[in-house]
Parts: sequence; C-alpha cells; structure tokens
Amino acid sequence: LVLNVAQIGLLRVVLSYSTLLSTIFSLGYNQVAAHVFPKMFDKEKKHGGFIAISAFIFVIGFTLSFITFFILKDEMASASEIDMEWYVWSIVPIVFFMLVYNVLDGYQVQLKKPLKGLFLKEVGFRLMVSFLFGLMLLGAFNFNQLFWLYSLALISPGLILFFIVLRNGELSIKMPTNETWKLVKPVVFSTMFYGALNNSTYILLREIDIVMLKQLAGLEETGIYSTLFYFGLMVSIPARSLKRASWSHLSFAWEKNDLKEIGDIYQKSSLNQLIIGGFVFLMIWLNIDYIFDLMPRGDEFRVGKNVVLFIGLYNVLNMGVGVSSEIILTSKYYKLNFLMSIGLVLLIGSFNFWLIPEYGAVGAAIGTFMAFVIYNLVRYIFLWVTFGLQPFKWMNAIVLLVVFVIYMIGSYWKAFIGFDNTIISAIVNSVGITLLFALFVIVVKPSDDIADRLQVYSSKLLKFFKSKINS
Repeated sequence: LVLNVAQIGLLRVVLSYSTLLSTIFSLGYNQVAAHVFPKMFDKEKKHGGFIAISAFIFVIGFTLSFITFFILKDEMASASEIDMEWYVWSIVPIVFFMLVYNVLDGYQVQLKKPLKGLFLKEVGFRLMVSFLFGLMLLGAFNFNQLFWLYSLALISPGLILFFIVLRNGELSIKMPTNETWKLVKPVVFSTMFYGALNNSTYILLREIDIVMLKQLAGLEETGIYSTLFYFGLMVSIPARSLKRASWSHLSFAWEKNDLKEIGDIYQKSSLNQLIIGGFVFLMIWLNIDYIFDLMPRGDEFRVGKNVVLFIGLYNVLNMGVGVSSEIILTSKYYKLNFLMSIGLVLLIGSFNFWLIPEYGAVGAAIGTFMAFVIYNLVRYIFLWVTFGLQPFKWMNAIVLLVVFVIYMIGSYWKAFIGFDNTIISAIVNSVGITLLFALFVIVVKPSDDIADRLQVYSSKLLKFFKSKINS
C-alpha cells in the first residue's frame, strides 16, 4: 500500500466531516429552489432576485457550519495517530466550496442543466483523485503534499462550477422586490427548515446500519457489510441523473398544478429506472462469484454474499417506484417527507434489532430491504390516494418477468461456461446478459426512449466492426 492505515483514516475523516457539514447546512437548498424558482422564473428580470436569495441561504449555511466546526474541531482532531491540528482546518474551505457546489448545482438543475454538476462531482473528481494516487505511486510527492492536493480535488467541483456559471452570465445579483420577498419568504424559511431536517435524516439513514452492526455483531460483520453494501448500491447509480433532471420539470408542473405532466414523469421514470436497474442488478448479481474470486481475501467476504442481493433488490425497488420522493418533496406536502423518513429510520432500527443478532451483516441487509418495502408502499399509497397518481403499467410487470427469466438463464449457463480464467468467464457471462437484455429492449420496446438510444448505439457499433473488417 502507498498509504498506511492512519493516513487512509485521515483522508476518510476529512471527507466524512466535510460531507456531513455540507449536507446538513446546505439547508435543503434543492427543496427551496424547487418551491421558489418557478415563482420567480423570468429571464429578462434575472429571475427576480433568486440568486440573491440563494446567496442568503449560502451565507446562513456556511456560518452555521463554521460555528459547528469550531465547536467540534478539538474532537475531530483527537484520538489520532497523526497530529491533525492543522489538517483539520482544511475542512473549512472544503465545506465552503461544497456548499458553493450544492447551491450552484441546485440552481443549474432548476435551469434544466443538470449534467455539468453531475459530471464534475461523479466523474471529474474521481478522475482527479485517481490521477493523484497514480502520481504518488510513482513517487511524485509525499503524503503531506498528497493531502493538500486531495483537499484541492474536494473543492474543485464547487470552484469549477462557480466559474462555469459566472462565464454563462447566470450569476447576476439582483435583489428581489419587497412584493416578491413577501410572497416567497414563508416558503423559503419553511423549506429551509424541513430541508435541513431531511438532510439530517439522510445522514442518519446512511449510518444507522453501520452503527448498529458494530454494536450488535462486531467489527468483522461491519467490515463485510460496509464493503459489500457498495456493490448493491451500484444498481442505483444510473438513476441519479434521471432523478436530478426530474426536479425542475416537477417544480414547474406543480406551479401550474399540471397533474397530467407529473403523472407522465412518474410513469416514465418508473419504467425507465426499472429497466436500467434490472439490467445493472443482473450484471452485478450474476457476476458476484467472479467478483469474490478477483477480490483480495474474497472468501472472507463471500459469507456475506446475500448482502449484495438484498441491497441490490432494495435499490431496484427504489428505482421501480420512480420519482415518488421527488414528487412529494416538490409538492405542498413536502413536510410529510421528513415524517416518512423518520418512520423509515424507526423501521430499519426495529428490523436490525431483530435480525442482526441472528444473521449479522446479512440481517442488516434484509432489515433495510424490508423497511424500504414498507416505506415505498406508504409513498405509493399516499400519491395514489391524494393525487390519483400511480406509476405502474402492464409493461412494468413484463420487465420484471424478463429480469427473472434472464436471471434463471444466466444462473443455468454459468455452470457450463467453465473457463479456467475468471476474467474471461466474467466477460463471457456479462456479454451474454447484455445481449439477452438488449434483444428484449429492441424487440419488445418496453421504453421507446431506451430502445431508440440502444438502436443508435448498436448501429454505431456495427458500423465500427464492419469498417474494421473491410480495412
């Protein structure tokens, strides 16, 4: 390893505290924007001072985060094999630019430009970090230099996005009129308050399994769960861009009270996310044994194999119910989302107390899956009863049936692949799954959007191979 355990821990601690503070003290900006921006949308008038309101929320959020940091900084720096007294101060500028990113990204989403921020955070940041660690492997710099370059990588999405928005002329500061401020002020403060509560609950949801596993089953089960959890979580990654794009459309649809448009978004998101989630789940679950074979000490993790199954299934479930959470958060019933989230925390805690002592890491995964089944059922019933909205069509059932059939076929043919090389076996298995799923999407066309895009990619791929063969 390039870094020792303490150094890895230091990088992780700085990232964790920075993410925690920036998440809570973004003060639910996405919810504020979703409820306020449609009321102020006016290009000629620079959206009526919306940027000034955004700056106001940013200043409050950063001030509160700095006060919290100052109170906790000694605790953050204590009990460490490395002297963190100076390192810990890096959290301040990191949080500052993370909050800049959160605000500007939320603003871009409302402007129907969600991809720049997503690319900077999900792709640009990861490429930068990989590049830094690659240089360190080559001996380009020491750990102290790596730490500050890593900190720079953490602030880079916010810094770059700021200059992009500034260059596009979208940061013109114009104060809202008294009339506009009186109209939106109650909404701003209410959504800020409940947004902060929602973000705090999100942090609690993210950590409750780990905390309870440590207490009820020990560090070994915690290590297995925390590692395998991310394989199941990969199922949900494609849904992030779809959900982000829905915020602006839903916000403006609610402003017009256009339930038909909201219903269309609800149904399309459910079907498209179910197709994509089902495919990614099959790719991960049908290759999980090969993944364990390739992992260092993979046999130690194999005992928790079903963690991947149940975490993967709950993410497929979340994708299958579409943008139900976003519909509630952008509606006048946004306060209910906090109560539902608290109920979810209580459900996970209850199931964990029951299942972890008996089944360890797998018990935590089963408990999470069961809790989300109930949670999504409550959201589904609420939207159906309150607005007459429901996302499912007969094609959703066909997609689930095809996912099951491909799973059965994939489970059967794995026994006959029989390559000595694990990587070749995984590639052949993945190609088979992809071809079967692509055939279903192109022939049956469960979603015109996905089928058309897949046909375009297939045509380009065929042209590429033909040109290579002819040459």
